[in-house]
Amino acid sequence: MFNRDIIKDQIEQVGRALAKIAAALLDLKIQGNISQGIEMAEAEFKEELNLDIDELLAMEKVELTKFLKDNRFGLEQIENLYFIAYEMGKYKMKSDPEKAKEILSQLETIIETFIDHTGTASMDLLEKLDKLKHLNT
Repeated sequence: MFNRDIIKDQIEQVGRALAKIAAALLDLKIQGNISQGIEMAEAEFKEELNLDIDELLAMEKVELTKFLKDNRFGLEQIENLYFIAYEMGKYKMKSDPEKAKEILSQLETIIETFIDHTGTASMDLLEKLDKLKHLNT
């Protein structure tokens, strides 16, 4: 029972951190400060999740599966991660198209890995995946 409570707390912590990062990024985007939002998101990833976003975006499928399993990602977490990474990719499209393509391609892999690993998907997530596939072709 005690272990289950610890695991539940860890899952909730990841969820809260991703939601907090996504909300702050959205707020800064609305204010027209997307570059500041991207910088903030990268810093918050390191601080809140002990993870460099670039490390996550460089993971191979096996590593991604382990990461998603170890952190018990659910649909809400993956959708927040999608929003953060998608905005990063979109932002970098003008200044560094190769990096943008890399981010969006890895985001496609992350979502596919999540669906394969959990068997969970929503119509919204499937539409986002389809959108990424069209961007990456």
